[in-house]
Amino acid sequence: MIIDNIKNAHLYYCLGERFEKALRFLQENDICSLEKGKHIIFSDEVYVNIREYVTREKNACMLEGHRKYADIQYIAKGTEYIGYSYIGNCTEITSYDEQKDLVFYEGDSQNILMSEDTFIILFPDDIHMAGICCGSPQQVIKANMKVLI
Repeated sequence: MIIDNIKNAHLYYCLGERFEKALRFLQENDICSLEKGKHIIFSDEVYVNIREYVTREKNACMLEGHRKYADIQYIAKGTEYIGYSYIGNCTEITSYDEQKDLVFYEGDSQNILMSEDTFIILFPDDIHMAGICCGSPQQVIKANMKVLI
């Protein structure tokens, strides 16, 4: 897991060409003005889902993980917590959905505060729970990048 401000994204280009393409997209685009939904950046290797939603209480969210893609979650507007846990501390509660690259978990997680212009890179061992409210629910605009690993 890596957490940083978008102004420091260049520090992580060394993770590889796909990560560089994803991070450059976040730096070079006004995420709030993009149409909601999926945008292809580089074939099926790098794409982004632009989402707008209201944060929820932690008990209404679920821990999830991925096996083929890393997530880069970037907060363009608003503030939320992202729950985090190491995969070894969690138990799978659903079968892996290969088409969606998604599996749900249960376990304890710690909240990480994500505010505007911050991003988090989550690898397959980083089980996470996004969209948790900080105090009262609020509107968030987020780019959720998917990077093939």
